[in-house]
Amino acid sequence: MIIINDLNKIILATGSEELNNAVIEYASNKNNYNFEQVHYREFLLEEGNDFSICVISGVLPGEIKFDRLIYMLRSKDIRVILILLEENKTELEICIKYHVTDVLTQPVKPVDIIDAIENPKTFKDIEFIYKKMGLSLELDIDKTDSKKSAKKNVKKSNNTEKTVKEIIKYKQSIIGVKNIGVVCLSHGAGATFFTLNFAKALSEITKVAVVEHPLINPKIYNTIGIANYIDEARDFVSYAHNIAYNKIDKNKAFAKDNITYIVTDPNREKISSDDWDENNMLRLLYVSKIPINIIDLGNQLFDTSIINIIEQFSLVIIIIDPYIPNILENLHTIEKIKKLEENKSVNIKYVINKYNDGVDKSELLNNLDIEPIAYIPYLDPQYVYKATSENKIPYNYKYVKEKLEKPMTKLAKNILPKEIEFKKQKHRINILSKIKSKRR
Repeated sequence: MIIINDLNKIILATGSEELNNAVIEYASNKNNYNFEQVHYREFLLEEGNDFSICVISGVLPGEIKFDRLIYMLRSKDIRVILILLEENKTELEICIKYHVTDVLTQPVKPVDIIDAIENPKTFKDIEFIYKKMGLSLELDIDKTDSKKSAKKNVKKSNNTEKTVKEIIKYKQSIIGVKNIGVVCLSHGAGATFFTLNFAKALSEITKVAVVEHPLINPKIYNTIGIANYIDEARDFVSYAHNIAYNKIDKNKAFAKDNITYIVTDPNREKISSDDWDENNMLRLLYVSKIPINIIDLGNQLFDTSIINIIEQFSLVIIIIDPYIPNILENLHTIEKIKKLEENKSVNIKYVINKYNDGVDKSELLNNLDIEPIAYIPYLDPQYVYKATSENKIPYNYKYVKEKLEKPMTKLAKNILPKEIEFKKQKHRINILSKIKSKRR
């Protein structure tokens, strides 16, 4: 067993904030751990980011290839604790190539990670990798020592099992953050409207973050009246500005009613496209540390800050106004989106917004040549204006919720884990309560 000095930083880069937090909670009674969570690959390679141990899995998002990342970490003599996802050939080869002996297989529990940190594995411990690769690993180990080690491991295993039952009951695969991009096909199609209402619907089940692309006209700050909830303007953290100008701000993002807002302050200077790239966008996506990000992209889908990191998006929702002239003007954009879906295997869903009896559905679909996943009905404008004047999201009103609940439910099923049901308010189950009950 090694002694962990409290000055030695340990990076948790598992790709699952829930697992990271569980590890920190599990180790909270030990004062000699200095944990830091990292949410995308490039952070690990930034200058001045010193650490001695990195717990990592391939789920961690980022531009750099995972193989290259592990090589860079090992070249800095950083101890890598690698969580295998599927034990496929690529993962197993990484272990052999870069001499990674600290290997964990699914399902991973917090106690497994702490044990790996405190008890480094030897080359003998990854013999199973060689067997899976059809290779042989012959090491001359004294049989007596092996027996002693086996007894010790059995005893240790029994103690570990008891600890897990008493302290925390985890048996989960690693999951990453779900980034849901919302794009408007034409100006005024309703990307911001959809973003806020979908976030509100999801917030009744789980925590969610609303992110606003900094190159679009910032609307969300004033729509929900953030200024009414803070004492001074400087109390609001405009993360996009801080990231664009390399300013570090440790204050928390504004949050209300289970929604965290990573949005742009409209009272500050507009961020130039020259000051915003894909690396900045990556940092913005992982500011919230919330399992689900709903990102209002406006018309910026093909901006380099998005298209170059499109694999970071679990889903891209295209919001379409069914007004035929708008559709005809943007048929070329539809074709670009279809090619994007085909060439980069992006998960794209189409939503018809402002749907009403005046829309000829067959003509609409013939022009678009798509299969929408949901139709958002046209709402009486008085409720939208009333919500705005009261700095509320329209979904707060009963009339709006009754209209939107069905299509929002259909969309939610594409995002939430299968075991979490999207139920009506009087029957809804908090996601955390359900997960906890499963652990008991």
